[in-house]
Amino acid sequence: MLNKSLSQTELDFLVKAKNFLENESLTMKIADRLGKPIVLIQDALPKKANAAIQKAVDKSLTAALNVALKSIDSSSPLDFKTSIKGTRKNRFLHATATGVSGALGGFFGVPGLIFELPVTTSLMMRNIASIASDFGHCKTDPKTSLECLYVFTLGSKASVSDDNIDSAYYSSRFAVSQAMGRGADFIAKNSTKVIIDNLKSGTAPAVLSFINKVATYFKIVVTEKMLAEALPVVGSLGGAAVNIAFTDYFGEAAKYHFGLLSLEKKYGKKVIESLYLDPQVP
Repeated sequence: MLNKSLSQTELDFLVKAKNFLENESLTMKIADRLGKPIVLIQDALPKKANAAIQKAVDKSLTAALNVALKSIDSSSPLDFKTSIKGTRKNRFLHATATGVSGALGGFFGVPGLIFELPVTTSLMMRNIASIASDFGHCKTDPKTSLECLYVFTLGSKASVSDDNIDSAYYSSRFAVSQAMGRGADFIAKNSTKVIIDNLKSGTAPAVLSFINKVATYFKIVVTEKMLAEALPVVGSLGGAAVNIAFTDYFGEAAKYHFGLLSLEKKYGKKVIESLYLDPQVP
């Protein structure tokens, strides 16, 4: 029988996870970093810019999956409290690194984004994969690399809603669950080289379907990031500041996602989801 009694550390983590995943947004994170409010109008982008952003997103997510497949280790999981603390250092190091690429991307606009985003996304994925490993998720599970990629859906609150799930986070997980399952089956049967070669040639429909689902979410926040960098109020260092906020956000999202997955593994998904959705949980 499952032990349904979470420790105080685990309960506190669950409350913080719910607050972040349901209420925080990347736009708010960027505004905090810049020290001023921002209003973004995505509809004003010309069609060519939208197409360029989509191309950059698709290229970046494929590169990120490659990094995830190669970066996740199989080390023993740390205790829950240590896992939480370990994510802070990783987030700081990777956020600093992506700040440099963000400065270049912000200076050159959409053309710069095409070159900067794959670099930034790959750096973020190394951080995400490290966090997954800290929480005990290993490369022997074919779903782990896709769970890493799923983190990039968490910056957008425009989640696919489900009337039966009163949660943007659990609703978005449900929306991609079937595509993730099919993608994981493909990954389980093939080597990393075969997977990447098939992705490049377009002959891995199960994995490509999952990437496309992630891309619909990720494109929204990438557009927000690019528009924020282009705002006159941002200044010469705006690209770096936005990219640091961008990277830090997904590092924090990864911490809460993989932490919740670990709690689900320990206590059962129904138990954790029920506690998460409990209106008495702040």
